[in-house]
Amino acid sequence: MTDQRPLKVLHITRSEELGIRAFLAGLLANMDRNRFQLKVAGPMKGPLLEDLDRLNVPIVFCPVERDIKPLHDIQNFFQICALIRRERPDVLHLHGAKAGFLGRIAGWLNRVPAVVYTPNNDYLDEPNSRLRNWTLSFLERCTARLGGQIVSVTAEERSSWLRRNICREDGVVTIHDGFDFSRATTLVDRTDAKRALGIPDNYRVVGLIARLVPQKAPHIFLEAAARVLRRNANIRFLLVGEGPLRPELESLARVLGIARQVQFMGFVGNLSQVYSAMDVSVLTSLYEGLPMVVLESMYLGIPIVVSRTYGVGEVVPESCGFVTAVKDPVATSGAILKILSNKDAAAEMARRARTHVLAHFGAAQMADRYQRLYLRLITESRAAKHSIKRDARESQVQPNVASND
Repeated sequence: MTDQRPLKVLHITRSEELGIRAFLAGLLANMDRNRFQLKVAGPMKGPLLEDLDRLNVPIVFCPVERDIKPLHDIQNFFQICALIRRERPDVLHLHGAKAGFLGRIAGWLNRVPAVVYTPNNDYLDEPNSRLRNWTLSFLERCTARLGGQIVSVTAEERSSWLRRNICREDGVVTIHDGFDFSRATTLVDRTDAKRALGIPDNYRVVGLIARLVPQKAPHIFLEAAARVLRRNANIRFLLVGEGPLRPELESLARVLGIARQVQFMGFVGNLSQVYSAMDVSVLTSLYEGLPMVVLESMYLGIPIVVSRTYGVGEVVPESCGFVTAVKDPVATSGAILKILSNKDAAAEMARRARTHVLAHFGAAQMADRYQRLYLRLITESRAAKHSIKRDARESQVQPNVASND
């Protein structure tokens, strides 16, 4: 590329506590600042702000929200258009479905050279909502016609989007999310961690770290907990995260008769004591992209039980963890009991999982793939623009040639 100035990359995202936050922080931390000038647009709230301040990445206000709010979304669309005209990015990178929908239209209208859209999960396959899934797939199909590059975080997610005819094969590529090992939670003494959390030393600990929303299916975690506790009462179950389902889940724990063995911890900024105390890390999601909590648990050497969402087999191969059917508390409880009943086998599984994550899911590897994608898209955009100018010049010359004849 002849232009030696750093490419301006503008990321647009909503406020996040867990998945997208960890993904974006890992990506930004590993970008080449000599080649890319970075800026993030978002609601300017939440723990992501701490990461951006630490990384010295500027942020501008853009009130992207998760939920569909027509009046707010229309206003937000015009805000994104104004933001693009002001910042004039070379690359517009959109995170999450809402930013992806509004941002791709705005990027097309304002002729952004390269647009990248990372949905961050396969949100088009929510159970029991066929009309919702069809509508969202239709909207994705329409916006994909405007161009831009979709990035799936697993090969299976890519296949899912192609099966829905959302875009052409070259319209979606796979780049696995990567975990920034330098920012991994620091483990402390297990006994001290349990004491700090109010857990007896002779208790085993099983945790779910997730937003308390339908996507994460935390009720499956509680139903599995009830089954496990019938076999072994000396276990404490932790739900780490906040969300609208919390009152319903607290009621369910009481109905199941396990309220005393379940701790609702809300959002926890520093997970050091939580991870240090855990014997098993569980994720019961109905659908996912590539959950960072699974990567971090594997890296920290904590045995995992995870539901079989798209792409989970790429992240958790056989012998690196237990993968259970979606919405299956019986299988989930069985996997938890297998881990708790055999310490040596669990330790070996955790060791293999850590080795696998180190080899394939580092944030530096992920950032390198995104950098190469940005450069490819910019090169293609410049080549297309040059071709259009050349054709325009030739079309102006042609009539003169004809008149001379």
